[in-house]
Amino acid sequence: MPRFAFAVPFLPHKQDEWRATAGEIPVRRATEHRQHLLERGIFKERWWMQTGAGTPPLSLVLWDCDDLDRVGLSRIGTGNRHDDWMAEQVVGQIHGLDPVGAALPQVHLLSGTTTMATATAGSQTMFALPIPTEGIDAVRSLVERIEHGDLSRAHGQFLADASIREEWIWLQEPTSNCPALLLIHWIGDDLDDAWQRLTYVRDDPYARVLHEALFTRLIGIGPEQVAHWRIEQLLVMHVRRSDSFAPSHRRVGQKFVGAARTGGWPAVQRLMGDNVVLLAEDGTRYLGPPAVVDALRRAMDAASDGQRERPDVADLLVGTAHVLALLEWPDGTTMPLLIGFDEGRVVALHVQPLMSRRDRPVAD
Repeated sequence: MPRFAFAVPFLPHKQDEWRATAGEIPVRRATEHRQHLLERGIFKERWWMQTGAGTPPLSLVLWDCDDLDRVGLSRIGTGNRHDDWMAEQVVGQIHGLDPVGAALPQVHLLSGTTTMATATAGSQTMFALPIPTEGIDAVRSLVERIEHGDLSRAHGQFLADASIREEWIWLQEPTSNCPALLLIHWIGDDLDDAWQRLTYVRDDPYARVLHEALFTRLIGIGPEQVAHWRIEQLLVMHVRRSDSFAPSHRRVGQKFVGAARTGGWPAVQRLMGDNVVLLAEDGTRYLGPPAVVDALRRAMDAASDGQRERPDVADLLVGTAHVLALLEWPDGTTMPLLIGFDEGRVVALHVQPLMSRRDRPVAD
């Protein structure tokens, strides 16, 4: 399964807001966000926030996905409220990007090793090293030496000593608001020790080579400075291919009838399909959400016959593709409402003749 990483700078003074926004997703928006991921073929998503001297404040994102052509930044105007929220809040307000035309950075996988070992979410980290444009080719050459050349044996020993079970390295091309970045993702058993080995250890010959070649010559930031960066994991979200987020007929029916009985007509309209049809008691057909909402409102006003109290939901019978709701007013008048569904949307309504309490059928 392809693994894709990228980094995006967030706006100054947005650190607390970004942390709060990321924390809101698993608490209040988990279902919508997991559906958002599944629709894009993303099965694992992780976010980190990196801050510190010598680096722009960065959001780091890692996706395990099916098809990289399907993924992308959320955009306004998709018709999905969660997508619009992601585009406005995350892409626009926090990262300062155009929520209509923002595109993913160009990222190239340089090195990746996958093992059979399973790591928990807490044993993963990701960080980004800023690379001057003139140093991009040298970084590619260094990673090639680490992957296949004279440094491969020493780097393998470094990973083993640091208990790093997986390492992935990407090169992200520079953008108008971000330098080129070397993105590194680790999965391991003791990442604090691994981080210290990368930034502090001096008696290891390979560490000295890495410090000299990578930090001093290429990125111009000392390892002591990098050691004080803060890398905070903000979000971990998993979905399965078998997950289904289509709401049940009962749930949609309850929301629809609940909104109708309380006069929440905008909510009623949002639950309708574009080609919804209402068949009135007199045989008149109404097509489209606005016309259907207006006809349903008039039918309920007529059924209330001037009563100020709202109707109760006397019964809700669920079938394979429909729900029969019985709305009952205080005087005993009951309006049967047959609601048809397709893919979680209301597509057909039949307002049936009113019944008084004595007309209602009694189940055996």
